[in-house]
Amino acid sequence: MLLPALLILLLTTQAATDAESQLLPDIIADLKQEAKQGWEQRRQWPRLLPDYAQDKKLTLESDQVIAALASATDEDAVADAWIKWQLLSFKPDFAKAALPQLGQVVSRMPMVLKQPQPDVKRAQAGPPRSAPTLYDFNYKQAVKSDLPPLAGTNTPRPVTESISRGTTSGDGPGVTFSLKPDAGVAETVQLENRLLELRRTLIQRVNMPALAYRDLLTESLPPEGGVRLAAMLQDVLDRIAAGDPSANDVVRKLVAQAVSQTEDSTLTPAIRRDLSTQTARVQQMYTNVAQSLSLDKRGKLQIDTITVRMDTQAYKSILAALRGQRLREKN
Repeated sequence: MLLPALLILLLTTQAATDAESQLLPDIIADLKQEAKQGWEQRRQWPRLLPDYAQDKKLTLESDQVIAALASATDEDAVADAWIKWQLLSFKPDFAKAALPQLGQVVSRMPMVLKQPQPDVKRAQAGPPRSAPTLYDFNYKQAVKSDLPPLAGTNTPRPVTESISRGTTSGDGPGVTFSLKPDAGVAETVQLENRLLELRRTLIQRVNMPALAYRDLLTESLPPEGGVRLAAMLQDVLDRIAAGDPSANDVVRKLVAQAVSQTEDSTLTPAIRRDLSTQTARVQQMYTNVAQSLSLDKRGKLQIDTITVRMDTQAYKSILAALRGQRLREKN
């Protein structure tokens, strides 16, 4: 009599597993659709927290979620970031994942879009011949401009930044700027600075899912064996390369994490050496980010910038921790 009961149990378990495997593609499609609708209608993301699982009252096995995070969930990098951020609401247990798979999860972290640069040539050319001019922004087009060269070639992908003419006004999909036909260079510079400010705000909005995903992912990864430290170092490197101002906060968290693992026995000498090498690579990376255009005393156009990088004190603190030492703070 036990055999039929066992068979029923096995069949029931298999049916539940099959149902969950079919559920994941549906969840990914649903997340893509809600992100698309929210962005196209309001230029806003439909959720402020990773709460999809709780909102929909759904569950997924950890291995399914981790497998999805270790691959591209969508060809659009920004949609991929949104989907992965919400998939973390299923609270996968990364401690159960194999090290190679965790490496894939880290290497597949969604890209951080680069900070915008002012169009110096357009500013030098003077005001547009007609007004108003609509400067619009489309996240899918922005992603394409940041992609690496086409596979098998050295040809960069075309920059598809959307700057078009129109009549829309306000701070929604676009902002209408109007200049007098006889506007001078100073007014043109003012226009370019307003455009730069707008694009910076929009880039920040577009980057939100990718940055939020990276924050939550690194917090969720196991610290043992340097997994979390390695992920945080990669995250910092990507943010610095993009010139994103959030890199400074992540560097502070990285220092705290490294110091907390100063005497961690799971960090073998080989792991500590690898992490030290990775830290040195991060410290060498820097990006100059345009803050504004201005005119010098001679009326020459110049770009005012700030540099995003890991500061020397943070670098020394991390290296000291990886050597099993604690760096004394300067008074």
